[in-house]
Amino acid sequence: MGRTADPEIAAKYKIEFGERLARYRSGLGWSQGQFAARLEISEWRYAKYERGKAEMPYWLLDKLKAITGEGLDYWVLGRASIRVFAKRSS
Repeated sequence: MGRTADPEIAAKYKIEFGERLARYRSGLGWSQGQFAARLEISEWRYAKYERGKAEMPYWLLDKLKAITGEGLDYWVLGRASIRVFAKRSS
């Protein structure tokens, strides 16, 4: 029998992921619509991820990795890569 995720932890994850997504997008100077277009999803769907109202599916995380060059450690766990540190210091 599988374990069910704690709803509070799941909600916190979605909010933190959404905040990372919004910061990254903002840092690029992209609108939600521009980022959504690159991910090939609707702006409405993208906005739900930023607001922490939906969990991004794995297939879309793969697209996100390909577009940004950031790994799952950054997107899922919030572990900054060397590239993210370099962007902040420049």
